[in-house]
Amino acid sequence: MQRLDSKKICRYAFALGVILLATVLDVALDDRHKNMLLVAYICLSPLILLIRECRVILPRIDVPMLVFSVFAGISGAVWHPEHFRLGTYLFSVGFCVYFAMMARMLRVARFTVDEFLKLLRIIIYAFTIVLLIQQFCVLTGLPVFNQTTVYGEPWKLDSLAREPSYMVTILSILIFFFSLISKAGHPDQNLLYNIRKNPWTWICYLWCLFTCYTASAYVALPLSLIPWIDRRNLVRSIGILVAVITACLIINNFIPSRQFSRTQRTVAALVTLDSAKIVEADLSASERIIPAMTIMKKLHVSDADFWLGHGSDKAMKDVKPTPLETETSPYIFNVWYNYGFLAELGLLWLIFNVCLIIRKPITWIVSAAAFIYIAYNNCSAIWMILIFMMQYRVSVNPASPLLKPLHQADILRRS
Repeated sequence: MQRLDSKKICRYAFALGVILLATVLDVALDDRHKNMLLVAYICLSPLILLIRECRVILPRIDVPMLVFSVFAGISGAVWHPEHFRLGTYLFSVGFCVYFAMMARMLRVARFTVDEFLKLLRIIIYAFTIVLLIQQFCVLTGLPVFNQTTVYGEPWKLDSLAREPSYMVTILSILIFFFSLISKAGHPDQNLLYNIRKNPWTWICYLWCLFTCYTASAYVALPLSLIPWIDRRNLVRSIGILVAVITACLIINNFIPSRQFSRTQRTVAALVTLDSAKIVEADLSASERIIPAMTIMKKLHVSDADFWLGHGSDKAMKDVKPTPLETETSPYIFNVWYNYGFLAELGLLWLIFNVCLIIRKPITWIVSAAAFIYIAYNNCSAIWMILIFMMQYRVSVNPASPLLKPLHQADILRRS
C-alpha cells in the first residue's frame, strides 16, 4: 500500500511539474516575467525526498548538474564577483534541483506510454481552449483572457505562453514527443494512423500553430513531424516535404502570406551569414540571430574567460547594439559566455546522458535541439525536452541505466 501511495504521489507531482513548465498564467508573472508558480514549485520540489524511494543518487543526472552548479558558482562568485548576481545563480541551480527531483518522480511514477501521452494531450487541449477563449474575446471586443503580451495585431495571441512564438515552440515540443513516444510504444504505427487515432490532438495543434500569426509555425510544423520519418519512408517523406514547400511557394504567389514570406526571406538571408541581409529580411528574427553571431566572434579559446566565463548576464551587455536596440541575450552562446565552457560542459554532459542513443539517429536531432536550448538554462523549453527524453528512454528500454541509483548503475553501459 505504501509503495502504491508513493507511486500515485509521484505521478501527480510529476504531472503538475510538467504542466507548470509548459504553461504560464498572467496573474502568476512578476514584473520580470518570471512564472512565480513555477518558482514556488521549484522551491518545493525537494519535498519529494520525503518519499523513501526518491531518496537515491542518480549519477547520470546528479553529477552533470553538480558540475554545472559548481563551475557557474566559481565563474560568478570567484572569477567575476563584480558581475555576480546571486538571484540569477540560485535560479539556475534551482532548475538543476528541479530537474533532479523530476527524474526521481519519473523513476517512481513508472508511467505507461499511453498514460504519458494522455498527459501531453491534456496540455495541448488546454492551450487550444485558452486560445479559443482569447479569439472569442477579440471577436466580441471583450478584454482578452490571460494575454501576457499585447501586440498591434489583435489576433496575435499567446494562449498559455508568454508570446505566440513561444506557444509554437512549446506545442511543437509537445507534439514532437507525443509522436516520438507513441512510436516507441507502438512501433507499428505511422503518422496517418496516429492522426486517425488522435484526430483532436492534431487538430488542436494545427489550429494553435496557424491562427496565432507567427512565422515560426512554418518552421515548427515540419520539424515536429520528424519522429515519423524512418528508413522505410525516407524518400517518400522528402518528396512530400519538397511538394509541400513548392505548393506553399506557389500559393504564396497568388495568396500572399506575410508570415510565410517572412520565413522565406529569413531562411534565404541566414544562409549568407550577412548581418545586414538578415536585418533587412526580418527585423524580429534578426534580433534573435545577430546577437549570437556577435558573441561568437568574442569567444577565443586562448582567453581565460572562454573557460570560466565573463560574469552573470554579461552577454546581454556585450551584444549591444542589437537590431532593435533591446536587452537580449546571445541565445546559443548565453551560458557559455556568462559562465564559461567548463560550466557549459556540465550541461552538455547531461544532454549526452539523457538525449543521445548512438544507434537511434532521431536522438541525434533531439541532442542538437537540446544543445541549442541549453543556452537558455533558465527557460522551461530545455527542461521539457530533457524530461520528455527521460520518458522516451524508459519507453524504449525499461532497463535503461539512466535512472538507476548509484548502487545499481552500470556507468559504462549505454542503452
